[in-house]
Amino acid sequence: MILLIHLPRSAFLFTETGTEGGYWAVQEDGFLSEDEVSWKYEGLRLLEEGDDLTVLAKDVSVFWHGIFHKDEKTGMRCHRVLRGGKWVVDRSWEQQVVGGFWVHWVQAGMDTAFGRAASAAPAAGPRCVQTTISA
Repeated sequence: MILLIHLPRSAFLFTETGTEGGYWAVQEDGFLSEDEVSWKYEGLRLLEEGDDLTVLAKDVSVFWHGIFHKDEKTGMRCHRVLRGGKWVVDRSWEQQVVGGFWVHWVQAGMDTAFGRAASAAPAAGPRCVQTTISA
């Protein structure tokens, strides 16, 4: 899909109860609710592998352009769960994290610590360290 966004609109992280993490998305123009404030689901477009996205600045210059390539490994972290009244790391339940938010995938080359294009690969480190946190 070829997508064109004109700032101040932008791609965003779509999440709601039950999604178990965010999806990168854009909202298509013309899909506002009757109050003309909130968006309708019919205009929601989740970004997918191979989507060609161009973001235009307010002066209509190209702010960002690229083809989306999913990376489903960078930034993986283990979930913490409550077991026996204590928070523990569940090593069997990993998911990507960007800027503190659970996501389902990231754009290849994204720095998951800050949500921007990485100039260098982040240092490797342990993903799932066993810890116990008192509730």
